Amino acid sequence: MTHEEYLKDGKRGRDGDQPAFVRRNATTGIVTYESYWADDKRGRDGDQPAVIERDAMTGDVTREEYWKDGVEIPAPSQPIASRAAQGITSPKTLI
Repeated sequence: MTHEEYLKDGKRGRDGDQPAFVRRNATTGIVTYESYWADDKRGRDGDQPAVIERDAMTGDVTREEYWKDGVEIPAPSQPIASRAAQGITSPKTLI
């Protein structure tokens, strides 16, 4: 497993809509965990999950958490599988 961590001005975070923490399966290269932060607070704008976990072999999303300004918030009303089938939660696999 490889682990990446990004800081901006000494705080967890990254420019643009990019995760501050990334774990990747060393064998498959698939991102198995990503977490979004801004100014040392977990969170992401819009209807986007701030924490995403994926299966190491398939890349399928297995878990999502939604956070805003360091506070966990309720997920959108549709479950992961339903939204993924519509192509609206397929987070990009980082290269």
